[in-house]
Amino acid sequence: MLGPWQLGNAPIYYFPPGLRFESVVETQGLGDRWLLFDESSLLDSDIARRVAFVGRFQFAAALYWPDGRDLTAVDALVAGGADPEVSMAGALVCGYQAIHPDARDVRARSGCPHRFMGLVWEHSVSMPGIERGCEYAADAFIDACPKCSLKLMPGVLEILTETNASNSAGDG
Repeated sequence: MLGPWQLGNAPIYYFPPGLRFESVVETQGLGDRWLLFDESSLLDSDIARRVAFVGRFQFAAALYWPDGRDLTAVDALVAGGADPEVSMAGALVCGYQAIHPDARDVRARSGCPHRFMGLVWEHSVSMPGIERGCEYAADAFIDACPKCSLKLMPGVLEILTETNASNSAGDG
């Protein structure tokens, strides 16, 4: 775990590959609610990095770079103490959550059985150095279910695992 750093008004911890959230819970006394975040699909990810915002609003999230950035270079910048506004520039804050067809698509109401876990853009998070504009990631959004082509909920950036409707904890 690296940090905490101040990113705007929020202290943030950065988790390089292989390091679990338990390290924050144990060393910073943040409580076991952090363990509700299923980080297994992101633990050794080459597309996103896990972060914990621990200021006024405490939440676990993932940083995702739509430009396909080499995250080992980002890890090196962070480990070397680079300013977070530099090392995390261009990142989007994402939630790791259940992904499903958009309920506004009439066809989805007939019962698409496919559910996924993945990264969904958290558009409400505004931090210096963290991208917020939708136009930045517009080409990165996944609009349709890869199984049935129904329109997906807005903001999907990556589908990591397929699950089923009965075990899609993490809906958000």
